[in-house]
Parts: sequence; C-alpha cells; structure tokens
Amino acid sequence: MERPPGLRPGAGGPWEMRERLGTGGFGNVCLYQHRELDLKIAIKSCRLELSTKNRERWCHEIQIMKKLNHANVVKACDVPEELNFLINDVPLLAMEYCSGGDLRKVGVIGYLEDQIMSLHTEIMELQKSPYGR
Repeated sequence: MERPPGLRPGAGGPWEMRERLGTGGFGNVCLYQHRELDLKIAIKSCRLELSTKNRERWCHEIQIMKKLNHANVVKACDVPEELNFLINDVPLLAMEYCSGGDLRKVGVIGYLEDQIMSLHTEIMELQKSPYGR
C-alpha cells in the first residue's frame, strides 16, 4: 500500500489509509477505513500547484458535490476531524466509497445499448434537478 507523502502511521487516529484509488489531473483519491467502525470513505486531494483558476474550479466542485443528492451520484460527506491534518490551503473532498469497480474499465468492456439509454435517461433527470445546472 502506497502512503501519501507526509502521512505517518497512526496520524489519522482511527482512520487508516488503505489504498490509492486513482490519480488524475487535479490530484489523488485515497480510500480510508475506520479501524473500529465499518466505515469507508474516499478522500480526493488536490495538488498544491494549482493555478488560481483551477483552485476556484476545485472549490466550486466541492460545493456542488456537497449539495447534490441523487441516487446515481456519489454523496459527499464531511472530512472526519481526525483527518483534518491532511488539509492544506486546498480543501479536501470526502465521499462515500463505492466498491462497484472502475468506470474506466467500462469503456474497455463496453455498454449494451439498453444500459446506455438507461444511463442517458438518468443523466437527463439529474440535469433537470436544481443541482444539475
């Protein structure tokens, strides 16, 4: 398991970093698990060297994610107090952990036509919601 830079063992209290789930243009997503409770969350952290424009976009993304409430959208949650030490001058995005797999692999395997239509309908419904605009 690769540990994020600066994260020492036991630093997150009851929260333990289990694995890095992904890396993208803005930063990393890591899986954290509570040692005593059956809780898992994904924490998305941004790179520090973001431009002012991208930093604003990141903060806006967090605000939108916290407002979204839809069955087909991962829910954002508060960053646990014990993990606040991870926050630098760029806020973190904590989300429920979905163990359903990697969406990038869907592109390799492909979708069936009815799955595509169903997904399209769900996206259209989300866009009609107050938070989809």
